[in-house]
Amino acid sequence: MQAVRDHIAGHETVTETLKSYLEGNPKRSATTIANYDTTVKLWRAKHGERPVGHVTRKQALEWLEGVSHGKARDTLKRYATVMTHLWAWAHRSEEDPPRNPFEGLLRAVGTKGKARQSHGFYQATELVQAFRAVAPDDELRSVFLMSVYTGFRLDECVRAERRDLHGVECYVPLEQHQARPGT
Repeated sequence: MQAVRDHIAGHETVTETLKSYLEGNPKRSATTIANYDTTVKLWRAKHGERPVGHVTRKQALEWLEGVSHGKARDTLKRYATVMTHLWAWAHRSEEDPPRNPFEGLLRAVGTKGKARQSHGFYQATELVQAFRAVAPDDELRSVFLMSVYTGFRLDECVRAERRDLHGVECYVPLEQHQARPGT
């Protein structure tokens, strides 16, 4: 019944809000879009297509606590941030919008969520074993060596551009929106 009322009142569903938000902010990377899609999918699993603009603080907190099990704090922060943006987007045309129920939500979740975990370093034997695995493939070996020497992640290695900086040849990771085809 509430869905019918929302439709008659012209309230956007959460999926419609997501779509219009992404259309209104076209410079988002593919990773960012995937993060927004994942967050909305988690929201819909709990609340369906209910308009995000009518969410209460209690509903927002219950949702974030529900999706927090086994998740890192950074992941929870991303979920809360995505929903904060979508809620604000749903109220973008209002002169005096109500308080955003997703703002500061991570503090209310408390200590739930895993602490950030470092993946550590290669042991000498692991490094030799990894190099042997990629040695026969020229391209993979190059990417592996670049990653080991620079600390770049795989996607940063693939997007890196070779540049001369003050007389020193370097690899510079390009941002997703700056990357040229083939780099």
